[in-house]
Amino acid sequence: MKSYKCTLLCCCYNRKKTTTNFISSLRSSLRELDYIEFNILLLDDGDDNTGEYLKKNFSDLKMEVYKGDGTFFWNGGMRYLMENLNVSVIDFFIFLNDDIVLKKDAIKSLFSTYSFSKQTKKVISGKFISKISNKFTYGIRNKNYQEINKNEESFFLNGNLVLFPISVIKDIGLLSDRYGHSLGDWDYGLRLKAKGYSLIMTDKASGFCEPNSTLNWFNPSKTILERINSFYKTKKMSLKEHYHFNKIHFGLFFAVKSSIAILTNIISPSLYKLIKKHESSNSSRRTRNKDK
Repeated sequence: MKSYKCTLLCCCYNRKKTTTNFISSLRSSLRELDYIEFNILLLDDGDDNTGEYLKKNFSDLKMEVYKGDGTFFWNGGMRYLMENLNVSVIDFFIFLNDDIVLKKDAIKSLFSTYSFSKQTKKVISGKFISKISNKFTYGIRNKNYQEINKNEESFFLNGNLVLFPISVIKDIGLLSDRYGHSLGDWDYGLRLKAKGYSLIMTDKASGFCEPNSTLNWFNPSKTILERINSFYKTKKMSLKEHYHFNKIHFGLFFAVKSSIAILTNIISPSLYKLIKKHESSNSSRRTRNKDK
């Protein structure tokens, strides 16, 4: 069997226990594949020395730790690690989040899905479920932001666990520098689709990952100032990023409409709900008229 080389990319930030649990599950999963040579690039953007702790306590893993200054966040950190890929040597690279817990066959399943897929240009995402509810949390989503079914078109790629052939670097480059924390993985997936890549999710769950808590800028129980601070100060989110993402992928009209919706929700969540209810009612009415 042909041997391959694969680099795993991951960021961590001041949650040593969570990251340690993840690395432990990753080590077990990597042991299932003896025909692939793995190395890990880890960006520690916190100040609790998680990276050095992991390097010391998981010395059997080939791990290189980079120290951040606390300002990278997910997209910036992963982009930095991509800049440090040895693209002339490796065959694949993998995105990983440090809040996932992998099943033993998770990494093996990624490569199996890649091998058995008939598409020539493809990336493979793991599928994650909640340990509490057993429901889908992260992977690949359809245009309605729900888990894709087999016959649905893939739209949004979550970067929790994704296998990429190294060819994607040549075809579309790195993660965009227009995003701080979120949206970078969705943007990357849509750019891949535009270049003819298929986004494929494993059939079985790769592991467990709990959904992020409800964003405070959506929360009507918070004051308007708290919602504004939540949106602009939490993990480097900004209206400018959302506008840019929506404009390049869905057009100017949608970008403007989406930005107005975000601002409306921050200013008055109750008004936003009324508008969405009205839009839903009009949509249902149009559907019924078409059926007549």
